[in-house]
Amino acid sequence: MKIALVGGGTVGHIAPSQSLINAIKELDSKTQHFYVAANNKVDKKYLSSHQEKSYFLPVAKLRRYLDIQNFTDIFNFVRAFYSSLKILKTEKPNLVFSKGGYVSVPFCLAAYLKRIPIILHESDSSLGLANKLILPLTTQIWLSHPNCLVKRYLFKTYVVKLPIKDSIMNPNSGFEFAEYLDPNLKNLLVIGGSLGAKHINDFIYENKDTLNSDYNIIHIVGSRDFNSKHKITPKYIPLEFVNDLGPIYQITDICISRAGAGTLNELEALKIPSILIPLTGGQSRGDQLLNAEYFVEKNKFGKILLESNLSLEKLIPTLSSLPGRIFVYSTKSKDKNNAKLYGLMLSAANKPK
Repeated sequence: MKIALVGGGTVGHIAPSQSLINAIKELDSKTQHFYVAANNKVDKKYLSSHQEKSYFLPVAKLRRYLDIQNFTDIFNFVRAFYSSLKILKTEKPNLVFSKGGYVSVPFCLAAYLKRIPIILHESDSSLGLANKLILPLTTQIWLSHPNCLVKRYLFKTYVVKLPIKDSIMNPNSGFEFAEYLDPNLKNLLVIGGSLGAKHINDFIYENKDTLNSDYNIIHIVGSRDFNSKHKITPKYIPLEFVNDLGPIYQITDICISRAGAGTLNELEALKIPSILIPLTGGQSRGDQLLNAEYFVEKNKFGKILLESNLSLEKLIPTLSSLPGRIFVYSTKSKDKNNAKLYGLMLSAANKPK
């Protein structure tokens, strides 16, 4: 079986597919794959660092408001569509696995016209616009949250958990900058996403001296916000981007994060006490707030702090209120889940056209 993995714009649209294909290859070493991602710096850097076979398409953003780029992006969409047809002709995949993002729409349309089965996966608590457009084209729909169920497509919908990379669950190495950590303090991990979260990043940097009284801070700033002021000092380790969070997660006592679905999946699996500062409806379609609420409802080690309330007076007592970390990892459960996903993929790939 040869699988095209499409999705991009942020690492959150790529990393879950990478975890999935690694799990599938453990079950079937003959499985082949390639990636189709957005033609931007983040996607290219991430995939090249992992030495993955990849194609990059121009992005035609789907805006819900009037903008001159809605017109110019029509040409990007057409270019992406014809490039997708060429890729499919060259690679001849048996199956397309789509993680969403604008880049997935022209590629899935091309795959549908060539009668290649498509599995769509939505990680968030609400469907993104790109995934809504792809729904009618799919052979199967995979959801992380039952909130996303669409009655019209129940017959081909499955609520599943995507695998988490083994390097996340069982890292092979220690944290690279461990010498800067004070062993008498708890380790606080701050994640703003692959691009960054400016308000959170600025707040942590401006208040790092106060927070360093009780915590070592490992601050993943993101490529958009990282600059020359971010220097490693004792108890404060700023990093532009991290390809493998496994060694950092292993030593993390508490995490402050946005509420992207991929990160929440990892925090939940690793039982890391977390303060979530989601993008709200004014900053996005509101999916992160729904993700955060779902996470907190399921896990007693999660708290929500809205960005508008972010202050030391709110943050410090919220940090103190979180329970200690308890980690339980079930290999048996992981193997059962991976076998289920592999079975679904085989079923989709072999469905009569």
